[in-house]
Amino acid sequence: MLYKSIISHQRKREKTPYYLAFTINYTYGRWLNRRLIKKLGTCEYIERNLNVLITGTASGRRAYLACALGTVAWCHDYPTSFIHLSDYLIDIALARQENTCHKILKKYTNTKLLIIDERLLVSQNE
Repeated sequence: MLYKSIISHQRKREKTPYYLAFTINYTYGRWLNRRLIKKLGTCEYIERNLNVLITGTASGRRAYLACALGTVAWCHDYPTSFIHLSDYLIDIALARQENTCHKILKKYTNTKLLIIDERLLVSQNE
């Protein structure tokens, strides 16, 4: 029972809108807008059915921020999924071949937040 109480307390603490803002490193040169990150931490964009596109240089910074947004959404009890774009495209192609597009659409629309990562789609040398 104590374990459930601790987990419940942690989840309540994590549901605060500024949880995301406090977990991100804002050191010089990262060019992150603290106010925007705090706003994203409220998950209002999910309720308003808005998309978030994270752009920038390579090195995993985009994926880190996307995973942070996914973690906060999960803490707010939103069903959240993460997939690499290459895997998503393969799933769609196979569904077309097998005439099961409705199943694959249901799979990806059952989540409130779907994070699609394009990492490793293009060779690092290109």
